Amino acid sequence: VTLVIDRSGSMAGGNMDQVKKAAIQVIEGLEDGEAFNIIDYSSGVALFAPKPVIRNQETMLAARAYLQSLRPNGGTNIHDALVEALRQESRPGMLPLVLFLTDGLPTIGQTSEVAIREAVAKGNPAGRRIFTFGVGADVNVPLLDRVAEVSRGAPTYVLPNEDVELKIAQVFRRLYGPVLAGGSLQTLDASGKVTTVAVRELIPGEVPDLFEGDQFVLLGQYRGDDPLTFRLQGTYLGQPREFRFHFELDSATTRNAFVPRLWASRRIAFLIDQIRQAGAFEGERPAIAGESLLNDPRYRELVQEILRLSTEFGILSEYTSFLATEGTDLSDWDKLNLICNGEIDRRAVKNRWGTWAVAQGKNVVDAKTQTRLNLY
Repeated sequence: VTLVIDRSGSMAGGNMDQVKKAAIQVIEGLEDGEAFNIIDYSSGVALFAPKPVIRNQETMLAARAYLQSLRPNGGTNIHDALVEALRQESRPGMLPLVLFLTDGLPTIGQTSEVAIREAVAKGNPAGRRIFTFGVGADVNVPLLDRVAEVSRGAPTYVLPNEDVELKIAQVFRRLYGPVLAGGSLQTLDASGKVTTVAVRELIPGEVPDLFEGDQFVLLGQYRGDDPLTFRLQGTYLGQPREFRFHFELDSATTRNAFVPRLWASRRIAFLIDQIRQAGAFEGERPAIAGESLLNDPRYRELVQEILRLSTEFGILSEYTSFLATEGTDLSDWDKLNLICNGEIDRRAVKNRWGTWAVAQGKNVVDAKTQTRLNLY
């Protein structure tokens, strides 16, 4: 585990104290023989040790002293902190995890949202899983979401009135394990051969790492009623394993009629996120400045698909709530599309930080991993 701690000036006060306590909890929660390191950053980046150290009584005491010495000051160099975390030496037989915490926007060094997320996507040879923590409302939500997603991690947001220590501890407890890592999924037809046409629009598109107590819910559309088998492969408790799940599709029943709506909810969240990510900052200015991103035909098409799924499956979100407004003419597709364009542009693309962005980020994450219908 590599703990990456923001010690910029804005962390002064209770947040810094809570983060130190959470970091100590994480280190003490490791088993003897497991490895850890601490990276702290503000305008620059510093390390507890040049490479991960084995957890024992001596290194725990040294880590405690190091954490207590940290003092908040300076700006927020997110890019260099991530690069340093990813270049850490990995240890054979261990799944490398990064707990990355920030309470601000990138203000020092490379501040381009696009450049930061590309550095993570292209500069992660050890396959580190990054679990991001955004503390407060002044964080770039789409950036933290994407950094976590491209590394097979997950984002967590800590609201101003929430306990940072508790949130970090909750996530770390969930990461005990892992049970299945580096998973991949293939679909087999009735003859046992790999098929790419029997199912489509699988969500999620990549098998996540599975930890103790996790469940993996896969949603997609199938064609025909021939039997299907899913082959799940990965590292199971440290050893390569394969699991097969067989389904007789001719026994489908309307008792499961909620499944298509569940799939549509996830699909809409995925499309919203695609549009959010397209509005990322390029260099020192946002790509969304001036003319709307949604004037691009590629993104107008995504908006149309969001609107189609919303109306076909009866899915409402903060971007399509106007569909339930009294007097809305559901037959006037052009007008509906224009309103939807405006809602997504204003709310999803141009709101990248602040209270609304954090709430939206949490909604998107929840919808992309939804396992039951929201009936309210």
